[in-house]
Amino acid sequence: MPLRRRQLLAAAALPWLPGCARQAVDPEAPTRVRVSAVTVPNTPWHRLWLRFAERAGRLAADALDVRLHVRAEIGSEEVTLSALRRGRVQLGGYSLQGTASVVPELNVLMAPYLFGSLAEIDHVIDRHLTPLFERLFAARGLALLSWAEVGWVHLYGRRPFRVPEDVAGVRMRTSTALAQREFARALGMDGITLPFPEVLPALQTGLIEGGQSGTGMYALAGLAREAPVLTRTYHAFDTGVIIANRAWFEGLRDDRRALLLGSLDPVDEARADVRESLARYERELLPSLGATIVDLDAGERARWAATAAEQQRRLVERVGGEAASVLAAIEAGRREYAAIAERG
Repeated sequence: MPLRRRQLLAAAALPWLPGCARQAVDPEAPTRVRVSAVTVPNTPWHRLWLRFAERAGRLAADALDVRLHVRAEIGSEEVTLSALRRGRVQLGGYSLQGTASVVPELNVLMAPYLFGSLAEIDHVIDRHLTPLFERLFAARGLALLSWAEVGWVHLYGRRPFRVPEDVAGVRMRTSTALAQREFARALGMDGITLPFPEVLPALQTGLIEGGQSGTGMYALAGLAREAPVLTRTYHAFDTGVIIANRAWFEGLRDDRRALLLGSLDPVDEARADVRESLARYERELLPSLGATIVDLDAGERARWAATAAEQQRRLVERVGGEAASVLAAIEAGRREYAAIAERG
């Protein structure tokens, strides 16, 4: 039976919980489902997990014993991803950066200027990438249940970055993700790799002058106060994944697997909540923090996009594996979407 596709944010971590891989002896007893993520209350990503628990309690209270640990209570992504693969936790949301350590082909999704619109992204992910990545995750002992939208990635700093030359030599934070590091290298940034908890102190001490971020984390993590200019480059699109331990997931009774999937947000609901929240952050929260949003004109955006093709090629070469197939699937999806849009 086909799996329903859903979505939520995952800048998420999955903690080590002793014994939670062990199923109850009584086959009629509720199945234990331990979930962990790194979310902030009153954000769409936190609400998604609350809705999941509420639905599970309403639809499957006698079948699923769901326990949420979604405020970064325990474990880094590295530690908890290992725990998930060993079956010590069952379900969680992860960032692309963290999960790419297990499925390197995810790096391709973070390449610059792959997509032109949210509608195009939805089409490519739903119709072209999901089957491919379901197979890639399965080969590594994981079940891909859904994608977890984060949003467009932009540049932040203490001044605008209107053209690529503006970032040359600038001390910019990058994540450990290969795509972000390659983007910084190609544009001549002084790229400094830092884990996210160290970004705000690095801005405060002057170790870095800016970085790459989605609107949500930029607004909610205090970055806007220290680097009050957000240049909307739209140079990448960030998403995450909701994954389960494959052996555990496939070992569920069919009815309980269906209840688990039915408790996750429908994809349209999750996407709408994230997109509406990000628009509100840009419209209301960022101005209240003293931040300025800078938009590029068509000529400036074209100069950024002109750097993309070579970066995409180099990234595919460095990732290896099935990275070329992932890029080909994206390109095929974009062509299909363009044809559909042209027909109206």
